[in-house]
Amino acid sequence: MIILLSIPKHLMKQKFPKRHSGICALMAGTALLAACHSSSESRHETGRVDAASTTHRPTGTINVTATSQAGVSSPVVYIYKMKKDYSKLVPVLMNEERTRIVSYPDPVDLQRGGKPALPTPLEGNYWLDNRGIGPTVAFLSYTYEEYIRLAAPPSREEMMERIVDKYPLTKIRACGRRADYKDIVTELNEKIRREGWK
Repeated sequence: MIILLSIPKHLMKQKFPKRHSGICALMAGTALLAACHSSSESRHETGRVDAASTTHRPTGTINVTATSQAGVSSPVVYIYKMKKDYSKLVPVLMNEERTRIVSYPDPVDLQRGGKPALPTPLEGNYWLDNRGIGPTVAFLSYTYEEYIRLAAPPSREEMMERIVDKYPLTKIRACGRRADYKDIVTELNEKIRREGWK
């Protein structure tokens, strides 16, 4: 793999004292290599991310993570309500403007234990996300079963054509880290009742 580094002009003109030049060069090189790694298109457990849109992924990270004081990261739990029942349709993440798809699943990532990783129904018409959606989620016309049978993900162009709703949610709530729950469905239902969420 060849990585081309582009150094901004203002850094090229910057002068550093000789005794610091080696350290500064090392720090700049490290930062540039890290930037190249984060901007490359990569495949994650929950899908693929658009190289130009990694800054949007945390809002929908098809894996948003939270870190405890102990430093252990865990996916953020989202519960949500939809305009219609899209629970069997495949979710993707879009940019804030809803003009392009920035993250989408690989067919193999839509299963857990050999079964489709469908969202779990909760009280109050809420749904528990099991895929890693976020506020910028949209749903494709593919069902989980149809998508799982694909040998590879469709092109982004086809997925854009397959979007059935770019603004499918009426409510979405972040409910802490998944690792903090022992019986997540029971505890979330209790929380919905306790908070009086409608």
